[in-house]
Amino acid sequence: MNKNISLFSLIIFSFSFLVSCDATKIVDQDYEKITLYVMEDNKYEKVSELRDKEKIKELADLINKGKREDPNVSFEKGPDGLLVFEKKDEKFELPIFIDSGNIYNKKYYVTCTIDMRKYFGADW
Repeated sequence: MNKNISLFSLIIFSFSFLVSCDATKIVDQDYEKITLYVMEDNKYEKVSELRDKEKIKELADLINKGKREDPNVSFEKGPDGLLVFEKKDEKFELPIFIDSGNIYNKKYYVTCTIDMRKYFGADW
């Protein structure tokens, strides 16, 4: 009887662990470059590029681990930036709120609080 309870507990724990690890990634980690664009006069202007593979992986992890919320909310302003992830012939765009560092796409509003200066410098 005690073995059955232990086995049942182990199965429940394993199942909940596997389900929690199965979250869909928003961003792959194998991009070669990320370009940051900021909205100026109703158009996006390129302000910085990130080519450091370790920082790209770190940024992708930060986005993928961010808290996901319902995207059907209204915002007073924004998103006011765009992150463009690139590799070979593939591009992936994510709108970003520059001040908060949070991401918005059609599926989620992602609270990931990206430190823009850390990844893209303070030159802009």
